[in-house]
Amino acid sequence: MHLLLAIGFVFFAACKEKPPSDAQKTEAVDSASARQQVSKATKDVAPSEPLVLFRWPDGAQRFALSMISSLSSTGGGELMKVMLQGNLDVLAVDENDKTSLLLTISAPTLTLQGSDDPSKLAALQDEISTPFQGVYKNGKLEKMRFVPGSSTFAVGIWRSVLSYLQIADSKEGASPFSTDEYDNNGRYRALYTQVKTADQWQKQKVQYAQSLQENDFTPLESGRTPVPVLISSAGEIVLNNGRLLRVVFDDRLKMALAGSGSLISSTEMELTAAQEAPDMSPVAASLPKKLMVLRADEPFTAELPLDAMDVQRMEGLTFDTLLEALIAKANDPNRQKLWDKKNDKDAPKGQNAAAQKWTADWSRYFSAIPAFFRQQPKTLKRAEKEIRNGSPAARSLIGGLSSTGTQAAQDILLKLALDESLDIKVRESAVRNLVQCRLPTEKTAQSVMKLADHEVLSRYALYGVGIYARKFRTAGNVDFSAELVGWLLEKLGAESDAGNRRDLLRALSNTADDAILQPMTRLLQSAEPGDRAGALEALRLLTVNQVDAVLAERMIEANEPSELVRITAVQTAARRDRENPVLAALIAAAQKDSGKKVKREARRVLFGWSNDLPELKQTLETIAAADEVENAAAR
Repeated sequence: MHLLLAIGFVFFAACKEKPPSDAQKTEAVDSASARQQVSKATKDVAPSEPLVLFRWPDGAQRFALSMISSLSSTGGGELMKVMLQGNLDVLAVDENDKTSLLLTISAPTLTLQGSDDPSKLAALQDEISTPFQGVYKNGKLEKMRFVPGSSTFAVGIWRSVLSYLQIADSKEGASPFSTDEYDNNGRYRALYTQVKTADQWQKQKVQYAQSLQENDFTPLESGRTPVPVLISSAGEIVLNNGRLLRVVFDDRLKMALAGSGSLISSTEMELTAAQEAPDMSPVAASLPKKLMVLRADEPFTAELPLDAMDVQRMEGLTFDTLLEALIAKANDPNRQKLWDKKNDKDAPKGQNAAAQKWTADWSRYFSAIPAFFRQQPKTLKRAEKEIRNGSPAARSLIGGLSSTGTQAAQDILLKLALDESLDIKVRESAVRNLVQCRLPTEKTAQSVMKLADHEVLSRYALYGVGIYARKFRTAGNVDFSAELVGWLLEKLGAESDAGNRRDLLRALSNTADDAILQPMTRLLQSAEPGDRAGALEALRLLTVNQVDAVLAERMIEANEPSELVRITAVQTAARRDRENPVLAALIAAAQKDSGKKVKREARRVLFGWSNDLPELKQTLETIAAADEVENAAAR
């Protein structure tokens, strides 16, 4: 999420509406023109050798850092502004085929407009000088490492810096070129264009494809997180003799917030290389041995101070009127039709507007549910009673309990899940929402583990334990995360039923824990194709390099006799980096595999990748031509 949105409106209560600032002058980006340039970058360029724009040289480097991030209403009134100045000290270290950066913001000066609390300001200023790390592959951010217990504010600052240091390689070896990258908001398409010399590049964000979110289950009724909409984007990268001299970015975008309308966020950042080189040895020595690891595509789930937002979400409502509104929405005969039409661009204008209004109203009511649960805890009992009595609003109330982030709300979900007198659909909904809690507690995780052997609920419980393991590790509770992973591995070792083993393997895939690589590699020696396929699927979120080699090996028919396993290897590889050895194995499978389903799936993945790798278009044409010859011969 955007830097200021990620802060969770820490100082929102102190903010007052201000007149529009004359300082915020940005040109609206021509999205259609930018997308045309992306199309040209991905279609019209002849295949050539990849171009490496930049690699960090060994040793330390210092930059003068300036960052301004602001949040405004759509009417132009400024709600909050963060201004940061200081030195960004960077130490680059090779990490196999990747580059690891150790960074610290030294001598920071932090200003928060909209806050009048000097003690909080001093604490935040001290925290953001803590060291942090970023790992890059082919110039793109892959994962980040932070000190456990870091605040959302600090992680937002650090993540912004790391994302703006991305200088991606060109697989086409020419300008312009485009590629997918991640920042605080989500995945976006970046367009790189060379200017005058090889050492000067323009970089522009063209379009966001998705927000940072978790995809362990089908999204609940509350829907997907809205995708940010770019208003303008401009950046410049200046290099000289293999060193980074200057980075400048100015991005402005619109974020839709459930219950809060839309907000305009703006981030300006400038880095300028300094003459002196910092001494990074004290920084490296101060880094804890155990760090919180966050992938570039992973949301940060630290606790947010939500009191001020809750007040806004509850404005004009009582819990009684909220329940009435939720029940009316649930009983609306046009509900599903309006929900489905909310994003239908081909729907008639009036119908689309009605659907969007219906959805906006529902979103406002839904976002108010956890606000009432946090601010008026007595409403939790009322909600439980409504759910038990089969209220039409039960589904929304269960979702609200999941979003509340308190032990009391999680306890009610646990009671509902464990109550054998309730309808199994209610219990199932309770478990599904419980395992997606924003901030699970150890007590909640331990209770969910007790449902692992339930005839109907076990699958959701196991998946949830895997999700919890990842969330606890991300939040810095590494020991408890390891305990959950160990518990899943132990159950896998004792389980003989093929279906239950597959569920356990999918639960392990949710952990994204590199520690499961070795046991999954051993499981690939199993005589059961289901075990081998499940072991490959469990590797989908791992970051270690060995995973790509394992997947490539299992895509080749000579190495893997089972068509099911080869298809799973192809599908898992679709989520990996688009390069060898995975790429070569996919091409081989698409050309030579005797299984029609394997060929079809490999070709589907290659076709999806061909927008980023234009040379694949020729490969797919060659494959299609060979098929024509083979079919003609068969006739």
